[in-house]
Amino acid sequence: MSKFQIFVFFIYFTVQSVCAAAGILPVDSLEHKSYTYINDRINTFEKDSTKVWVYLNAYVRKAKKEQKFKEIVYGYQNCVYLSDNAVSIKYSDSLIFYAEKSADKILIGSAYLTRGIAYYKLRKYPETLDNYLTADRYLTETNDDYLKYKAKYNIALIKSYLGDYQEAMDLYKDCIEYFKRDGFNNTRGYLSAIGGLAFAYNRLGDYELSSKTAEWGIRESKRLEQNLDMQYIRQIEGINLYGKKQYANAIKLLQQSLPDIIKNDDFANQTVGYFYLGKSYMAINDVQKAMPFFYKVDSVFNKNNYIRPDLRENYEILINYYKQKNDKDKQLLYINTLLRADSILNTNYRYLSNKIKKQYDTKDLNLARQQIEYELSGAKNKMILYLILLAITTASLGYYIYMYYAKQRLYQKNYEKLLLSQKAPPLEVKEPSRPLDINKEVVDEILSKLRRFEEKELFLKKDLTQAKLADMLKTNSTYLSKVINNNGKTFTVYLNELRINYTIDLLTRKPIYRNYTIKALAELSGFSTAQNFSDAFLITTGIRPSYFISKLSKEYLKVS
Repeated sequence: MSKFQIFVFFIYFTVQSVCAAAGILPVDSLEHKSYTYINDRINTFEKDSTKVWVYLNAYVRKAKKEQKFKEIVYGYQNCVYLSDNAVSIKYSDSLIFYAEKSADKILIGSAYLTRGIAYYKLRKYPETLDNYLTADRYLTETNDDYLKYKAKYNIALIKSYLGDYQEAMDLYKDCIEYFKRDGFNNTRGYLSAIGGLAFAYNRLGDYELSSKTAEWGIRESKRLEQNLDMQYIRQIEGINLYGKKQYANAIKLLQQSLPDIIKNDDFANQTVGYFYLGKSYMAINDVQKAMPFFYKVDSVFNKNNYIRPDLRENYEILINYYKQKNDKDKQLLYINTLLRADSILNTNYRYLSNKIKKQYDTKDLNLARQQIEYELSGAKNKMILYLILLAITTASLGYYIYMYYAKQRLYQKNYEKLLLSQKAPPLEVKEPSRPLDINKEVVDEILSKLRRFEEKELFLKKDLTQAKLADMLKTNSTYLSKVINNNGKTFTVYLNELRINYTIDLLTRKPIYRNYTIKALAELSGFSTAQNFSDAFLITTGIRPSYFISKLSKEYLKVS
């Protein structure tokens, strides 16, 4: 066996081991398993996205390989149900493609029904209804009654959402008759249809008939031991009680239903419960308890973009509330949110757009927004100007403080360096580092005279210039300049360093001189002005003489 073959075998063995440890067979192995086996694993790992997709992919791949359209459709339906909302639409497109390729009307109808459900999860109701109607058209020509009535129920649900309550009621009644038959495991469909019928009556304003239907649904839910369905129907009855102005009973029923609806992760009906609780508390003038529920409706809308026609009033309430408080910022916030809500309502509920009772229409909202923005602009401009000035002042102060402490750190570093340098030999001119175009004897003579000049501290004389020093040393000014420059310094730097080093030595050794003024020290060291002395000290040492004297004095006090 070659090295390559050994490597391939090792990789294969490793993958097999890892998959076996995770309880997953490789896709190639799964394709030899039955559909029942793979489907059981899909159901087992439904909550484990890592594992379930291994089996989903294997199921679809096996079905395609064997060209079994029923299994392909079933596999893609599982992909739609178990994928994220946006991705589910892509899987539903593949589902439709293979269903239509099969030419089986049951499969095609089932596929369109599944795609309708995918759009429903995205709250795209017009697209949802289009797919449900297409599904119904195909299923009508089949003998699959379950799928027919499942399509009817879903169509009723969307028609109800879109405001066509009368047609929805007729469909719900048909579904109730079908789903309640013995021999069918359709309890959820039966109870959901009763709840849908109660909701439709409620939306039409027939609270009495809605309550009778809801009471029937609650009784049936108890009989069939379906607690979650009962809570949804209770919520509808709570809304009925609000409509009948029985606010205390409405609050009680709505509060009973909410925990299970929240637990079911149903943000849509959760929002409905919040809204009608807020409205009920508002009706009994308990604004303090009402407002948090309206804020919760707003929170769900901002998170999920979910709004339905009756929830629109939530923002009219919030706008009026802050209008009474003269809080223009909050008014503007909720006006903008209501405009966004209207945009969604006009898209998803275009059939209802002319029927929604509005205190504020779009024109009024835009005018109110413009007025508030105008009123706020003056105050905001003043505030912005104030904040800019404050920011500039704060930044300037911060910069000044930063520079001050940076300078202090640098001064401290240079001070320590300066103290160390005092232990080194005193500054003096040195032998040329490179040959000069001057006779060596002349150079040596100038260097000798400069050393005597330094030793006798003649550099302390005032108004000393290079020409005067050349005369003093009885030499040529040009020659003198070249010798000094050869040490990497100009005459001025050379002279200033001698004077500053003299002053540093004086201040270090004899504390009495630390009491001298800067002006007195300048005169003592040969400088014409205190400023020239201070500037030369800074250039030479990196610190001001006042700082050096202050630090020396403090250390002297510590020692003494």
